[in-house]
Amino acid sequence: MKYNLEFLFDLVKRQLTSFFPLSSAEEKVIKDILPAVMDKAVKCYANVDNKYFHKDGEVYFSPFHSGQYLIFLYYLSHVISCELKILTFGGGELQNLSRQDLLS
Repeated sequence: MKYNLEFLFDLVKRQLTSFFPLSSAEEKVIKDILPAVMDKAVKCYANVDNKYFHKDGEVYFSPFHSGQYLIFLYYLSHVISCELKILTFGGGELQNLSRQDLLS
């Protein structure tokens, strides 16, 4: 499956900065996790029985397909919030918190 991580990063960054300022640390986290996010999304797309998720016998991703992009954004938010780091957009600080820290 072919996709351009730089294009995806730019797309997400443009959408987020339309609403929130992003610090360089936040941008770095987003850029760094994109490969993991796409791995999760590709696994999901591979199991979808829909002609728009496959092309020439391979898994196909287009950020302009609303269903595919929605799944991608879900995995992006999930990886950021649950598996890596918690971003605090207001202060621009990056905090290392575990799930246990969040629940206490």
